[in-house]
Amino acid sequence: MDTETAAAQLVARLAEIGPLAVAFSGGVDSALVLAAAVRATGPGAVLAVTADSASLATAELTAAVAFADHLGVRHLTPETTELDNPGYAANGRDRCYFCKSTVLDTITAVAADNGLTAVATGTNADDARDPFRPGIRAGDEIGVHTPLRDLAMTKADVRAVSRLWGLSTWDKPAMPCLASRVRYGLTITPARLARVQRAEVAVRTWLAEAGTPARDLRVRDLGDIGRSSSTRISPACRRSGRRWPSWSARPGSRAPSSRCSGQGLSTTSERLSPWSATIKGNVHNRRKGVRSGQTASSRLEVDWRTP
Repeated sequence: MDTETAAAQLVARLAEIGPLAVAFSGGVDSALVLAAAVRATGPGAVLAVTADSASLATAELTAAVAFADHLGVRHLTPETTELDNPGYAANGRDRCYFCKSTVLDTITAVAADNGLTAVATGTNADDARDPFRPGIRAGDEIGVHTPLRDLAMTKADVRAVSRLWGLSTWDKPAMPCLASRVRYGLTITPARLARVQRAEVAVRTWLAEAGTPARDLRVRDLGDIGRSSSTRISPACRRSGRRWPSWSARPGSRAPSSRCSGQGLSTTSERLSPWSATIKGNVHNRRKGVRSGQTASSRLEVDWRTP
């Protein structure tokens, strides 16, 4: 399916559904559904609803608010209580089922309060091919619309149409909820989710100040140890192959400064308080002859340990 045909079919599908609420996470998929709904029915017939919970990163909510405002649609951010559900808090492999059930029940109720009977999500065809997607099962049980899946639109199709329409989200990296960073079996708590978010903010800040900003970064909570990985390292550092700074930092101390092809790399451990922290990084250039501006396979890992 070519991009223009996919775009036209998506708008036509949303026109068939009519006025609706979009479960809008701020990601590339639901952003496209929201934009298509506006094109199909006009902004006055569309309601964007973003579930505001401890598992949603603050930056993601901020970006969602800005995107909806740019489209001129009403945007509501009801608080959700999935953390009160024992099935969700237990963090088993069916965690997403309990999360989506709570979130979509809330969004459906908000839609009804605003005179809307239809709710759509950003589930795409690639998502549906995964044999284990408990969150999708929850949506099907509730009866939400999935226009991207209905039209067999893949993630690549979603990005292509988003780019065609000039949406700012067209190349946005996948950003699953904060709970997805926590190893299965570890209890999901507000404190644990907040710790993951603070660590990610700290690492992003450190990389940005080093001149090597990361767009796609995760902190993994493995219990006593957290691990973060990023795939966006500057070409200068990739070419140099030099070791990034490695240190053990305690609250109140300052990490040593190092250099990677002339770029200073320094940070303060206070950003990772209240933990003592171990920050390690290595740049692994797995492809020879990398030229300026090219992408090589590289990795940054950040570990933290609780006192």
